[in-house]
Amino acid sequence: MAAACDRHQAILEYLSGLGSTFAQSATAFQQDAGLTMAGESDTTKTGLLEKKWTSVVRLQRKVMELESKIQQLEEDSKLGGVVSRRDVTGIGRDPSTFLPRAPPKYSMSGHRSPITCVVFHPVFSVVVTSSEDATIKIWEVESGYCTQTLKGHSDWVRDICITDDGQFLASGGNDRAITLWDLAQGKAIQCMREHEHVVETLQFAARGPQGAAIEAIHGKKVAETTGQTVARYLLSGSRDRTVRLWEAFSGLLLMNFVSHDNWVRAVRFHSSGKYAISASEDKTIRVFDVESGRCVRTLKDAHSHFLTTLDVHPSLPLLVTGSIDKFVNVWECV
Repeated sequence: MAAACDRHQAILEYLSGLGSTFAQSATAFQQDAGLTMAGESDTTKTGLLEKKWTSVVRLQRKVMELESKIQQLEEDSKLGGVVSRRDVTGIGRDPSTFLPRAPPKYSMSGHRSPITCVVFHPVFSVVVTSSEDATIKIWEVESGYCTQTLKGHSDWVRDICITDDGQFLASGGNDRAITLWDLAQGKAIQCMREHEHVVETLQFAARGPQGAAIEAIHGKKVAETTGQTVARYLLSGSRDRTVRLWEAFSGLLLMNFVSHDNWVRAVRFHSSGKYAISASEDKTIRVFDVESGRCVRTLKDAHSHFLTTLDVHPSLPLLVTGSIDKFVNVWECV
């Protein structure tokens, strides 16, 4: 009864507020409903109908949002079974079951030209991006806020990579330079300019067996030449058809692997650290001995068109390559 009385009072207040237009209707409704008009000092009944309408609209919006969430949960349920609230937030779920879904959580805008590379930081919740605008930007994953812009290149930045401890970043691009950045300080600490053409690809050696193997081969030379006791080993591939091995802190060029007949598009360290593997637009995969510098294996016609990318499995004896020919090839290492 109280709800009905409030509703009637709201209708009467609304009709009365329209003046002479609905004066007779207001009087008739007041008599039939047995209501009294609120005094001017009684503000509790002012705008009751508008307030109720606003509440209805707000509730409708909430219902639509909940229906949308239910629909999304039903879709998720079809893919991976019953989805609980814990599943939606990611708590308690196996990360291997995570799949991307639309729409994007948010879009980050700040670069003035096309994006060339994106990588997650291995330690902190940030994303690092590079662009044709010659800059590198660091973004917070949770907020989408750009916290830092690194400037040092004079042309496109084509590739970026981060050390596995997250302390340093290397970048290379059209200006033929490879720049080493201290991420904590946000500044460049080394620049390597030996390449004669665009730098296409970079990779740091991981700590552990991979880095230890390279250290065993080149550590003495680095120590004698630079006086350093700590080294960071970096591979680079370029359109000058070479693959190069660097000690990044000092900028010391340790090896120059020359064998390809066209642009080098991707480089990776072998999981053992003893070899450098490259993919090129000459349609070959080549394996270089990090100690001698010799090409110890060539896979010719690895694809029917230019190779564009490759990766080495971290634990299994497998290699994967991609090409302009639209194929992805998986290779066994024996």
